[in-house]
Amino acid sequence: MVGPFPPPWGGISVHVRALQRLARANGIPVRIYDTGAGHGARDGSEGIHRGGGASGVAAAVRGAYGHPLHVHISGNNAKAWLVALSLGRPFGRGGPGALLTVHSGLAPAFLQPRAHRELARAATIGFRRVFCTNESIADALHAAGVAASRLEVLSPFLPDPDPPAPPPAELRSLRARARPLLVAAVAEGHQYGVDVLLAAVPELARRHPRMGLCLFGPSAERIDPEALAPLGDRALVFGPLDHRLARACIAAADVFVRPTRADGDSVSVREALDLGVRVVASAVGKRPPETTLFAPGDASDLVRAVGASLALPAPSGGRAAEDAAQRLIAAWEEIGISFGRKSA
Repeated sequence: MVGPFPPPWGGISVHVRALQRLARANGIPVRIYDTGAGHGARDGSEGIHRGGGASGVAAAVRGAYGHPLHVHISGNNAKAWLVALSLGRPFGRGGPGALLTVHSGLAPAFLQPRAHRELARAATIGFRRVFCTNESIADALHAAGVAASRLEVLSPFLPDPDPPAPPPAELRSLRARARPLLVAAVAEGHQYGVDVLLAAVPELARRHPRMGLCLFGPSAERIDPEALAPLGDRALVFGPLDHRLARACIAAADVFVRPTRADGDSVSVREALDLGVRVVASAVGKRPPETTLFAPGDASDLVRAVGASLALPAPSGGRAAEDAAQRLIAAWEEIGISFGRKSA
């Protein structure tokens, strides 16, 4: 597999790690070439190797020609498509087969210019199947010239078999004195809508006087404390967390908030529902039916959605990941992977 692998933890890297576990659980040794921010530290231990840019990935993976391949890209920039371009044709010609998954909700916007569509169309040549995390990505690739028969919409969520970590002491303290407790994962970039959530804080605090808010993620510690002042001592900010601690934060929430302006199919949204937590999310990308939606970029509608969500019973939790694992296993079998014995 080629794609980002944690750390840092995020949607695509969490998915790639889940696929590694799925493969190993089915007797498939898997080698991963990490294209994420942590790739510089990879030394091949535990099957994780350095990746890097398009040329670096192509050079690193060259020794794996002849094996099945599964590539994961955001699809919202040229570098991502160059990685796919450097791998699809060689593996398609010299191996049993290759798969591509396109994750980012920003991919359709990137594919609007003709040059970008041509790059994407060329990059998908050699991949037997192209998985897309939502219908908009699939439609954009079809408009770029990729045959509909090779496109398939598939959720990137696979349940984590491990329980969440015990919540940190600060979170337990906040949980004991805050009702409701809202939790959100935040990251850099306009698409993640952190400004929308912060703009909603004053009105949320007015409507829910005992409300608490827990934020975590790579940009959380850079949030201006004044933006959280309406909550007094009921605001808690963590930096980047590993997956088990992130799940502990989500599991402690009354409502998990996903305020993004663009999305593919958010792993964190599905994780929250799987943990039995209500979800309020912007009406973008692909959202499960249990999600309470609000208009993207609209802080006042976010406030409304939080109230509406709290009026509903919490989801039952323990949701199956649709049939994602079965469909992935079937696709892997199509590209030459035999389950229960070494083949990659």
